Parts: sequence; C-alpha cells; structure tokens
Amino acid sequence: MASQTSMSAFEEWFEKAASPGPEREIPSSVVVAFDRDGIIYTKSVGTQSENPTSPLVSKPISSDTVMWVASCTKLLTSISLLQLIERGLLSLDGPIASLLPELSDPSVFTGFNPTSDPEFTKPEKEITVRMMMSHQSGIGYDIVHPYITKLRNLKSAAGEVVPDNLSWESQIQPLMAQPGTSWVYGANFELLSRLVERVSGAPSLGVYMKEHIFDPLGITQATFHLASRPDMQGQIMDMSTRDVDGKVVPSALENWWKDRTFDSGGAGLYFTPGEYAKVLRAMLRNDGTLLKPATMELLFEPQLGLEAQRSFESTLYDNGGAPVFSSSLPRSARTTQALGGTE
Repeated sequence: MASQTSMSAFEEWFEKAASPGPEREIPSSVVVAFDRDGIIYTKSVGTQSENPTSPLVSKPISSDTVMWVASCTKLLTSISLLQLIERGLLSLDGPIASLLPELSDPSVFTGFNPTSDPEFTKPEKEITVRMMMSHQSGIGYDIVHPYITKLRNLKSAAGEVVPDNLSWESQIQPLMAQPGTSWVYGANFELLSRLVERVSGAPSLGVYMKEHIFDPLGITQATFHLASRPDMQGQIMDMSTRDVDGKVVPSALENWWKDRTFDSGGAGLYFTPGEYAKVLRAMLRNDGTLLKPATMELLFEPQLGLEAQRSFESTLYDNGGAPVFSSSLPRSARTTQALGGTE
C-alpha cells in the first residue's frame, strides 16, 4: 500500500510539473523505469512541442518520441572506446598523438596580454585517452569557454581559414588548461569519434555502434544523421529551453536538420527513450553483451585528482563562468567524473 501511495504521489507531482500551467517545473517528459529483466514502468506527460503554432503541440510525447540526446551520446562513445581497449587495440593511458596526430602539438591558452593579444604555452604532459574520456585533457567547448569563440574570431579576422563549426576539424582548438591538471568540459568525445573509426577500421562511428551496440541490443531507432532516416524525422520533437525567468518556452535551436559532417561522439545521436533504456538495461545486467564485467566497473570508477575535483565542483555548483551548467544535487552530495563522458 505504501508503494502505491508513493507512486500516486509521484504521478500527481509529475503531471503538475510537466503540464502547462503556473505549477510547471519541467518540460514535457518521459519516465522509463526498468530492472535487469525489462521495463517495469513508463509514463509520459506533455506534447512534442512548446510552440503553439506547431502541429506537434497537440501530439502527445511518448517513449517512442525521437529526441536529440545531446551529451548522452558520450556514454555510448565511452562504451565503444572501452570495447576497443578490451580487444587490445587501444591503450587508456598511452599518448593520443600517434593515433590522432592532429592533437600532437597543441597550444595551451594562458590569457590575453595588455594589448589584447592571446598568449599561449606548450603542454607539460601528453594527452591520453583517459584524460579525454574524463575531461582532463584541457580541451574545451565554445559554449562553455567563450575564449574559444574569441580565439576563433581573431583567427578569422586575421584571414586564416576557420573550419565550419559542424565539422570534426572545428573541434581542434587551443587547450584551456594544462593536460591532466583540471576538469574542463569540452569536445573530447567529438574528437574521439575519429579515434574509434581509425582504430576499429569502421567507416564511421555510427557504423561501429550499429555493429557493436545497436544490433546486439535490438536497437533500431538511433542515428547520427536524421537526414538519412525519414522514419525518425516524422517522430522528432521540437526543442525547448527556459527564458530568463525559468519558464519553459520554445527553442529557436532546431538540431534535427543540422546534421554534422561527422558522427559526433560527444552530442550527435538521436534516440527514443525506450531504445536508450535498452543500453542502460544492458549496463545494469552487466552480462558481457557490451563490456566485460570488470570493464563495466572501470566505466564507473572516479577519475579526478584533488585539483581536477575542485574545478569540477566549481563548474557544477558555482557555474564556473559557464551558465549552461547547473545541478539539482546538494553540494554535500558526492559527485565526480568517471569515464562515461558526462558528469
């Protein structure tokens, strides 16, 4: 009876929290609960658009709705990398430069001098796969580190060719910290996409994931390129965001049609909640389908040293100068970074 009461209380809160109205707290949402044996509960509240002029505003959201899963892509790229490590094709702690020579001679940005010219120094350590998987390489994201955008604009103004920001090459930027010293959330997994392809011999990260993750789990509703999946395009929901007052509003960002020129292992996948749950269930079973049990444990091992942990907590709880970050967890909670790519 107690569990039924708790579930009723949860469903009452969920209905209010995700439905339009003065008590709304979250966007339209899907809950999928499961154990090792399968899905045991699903509930969806809301519609596929916050835009009152969109035909999707009257279409209910469900566990079969296609969503841009953004940084949840990183987990699957981590699994791909650890599979290659299991096969002896890749080292977690070996220098990355021999496999990604594009990262063999990075510069570390140190700031601007009094005449507003950028200053750089050389890295004191070589970047490793472990550093990249745990966001300790110094590689940043332009949405998090505005200096990256400023440096790119300076290069463009000086007449240098700047790669399109939907390309893999555009992810190669000056480091925002010395490798191995700080937690810097960045384009590590975008760059690691190419590493999976080169080491495995797969023509793309998506092809690799299909063979080694999607097909073994019976996943069909997942892709890096919606342009090639008209069946999924018809199920994609609109993006939403929050205004300055925290109100859920339509987003001008329409990611589904902006296919990148590469398979972005950091934020490129589109999935349905029901299909993504298959990945999480396989991890919960830990039966060797995706990774050996010992490797699955490695996926969750904390990776940050003292200084990196401090920068992680500063970013997560103090915004660290990056308002895209937030946490509903209390500061007293034990949080850290493992090898799964997302915090």
